[in-house]
Amino acid sequence: MASRAVRLVLIIMTIFLALTAFAGGIGLIADLNAPSLYMLKGSLFHNYIGPGLALFEFVEVMAIGSPPGIARDLQIFYFTLGSLIVAFSIAFRVVKPAAPRPTQATPA
Repeated sequence: MASRAVRLVLIIMTIFLALTAFAGGIGLIADLNAPSLYMLKGSLFHNYIGPGLALFEFVEVMAIGSPPGIARDLQIFYFTLGSLIVAFSIAFRVVKPAAPRPTQATPA
């Protein structure tokens, strides 16, 4: 029962993360919700296509920093969500370890 609940929570969090990451990446690539290009000054990027495709919190923070406001709040939220997904994945493996793989017999 516990493994089923952990698995369900993990699936829900992962689907939410995937959908919002996809939407955020498209928004950055299409320049719908991209911050000012000034924020990229001094980084490896000249536009938000690279960060939009990567859309990992460490890449984002290293490339454009963490300005106060909604951007910082979202970075904290998604970093926490990613950490929870990792924690629930580990918990799922502890509750329900992977079944041993069957060995194949070699033909005689």
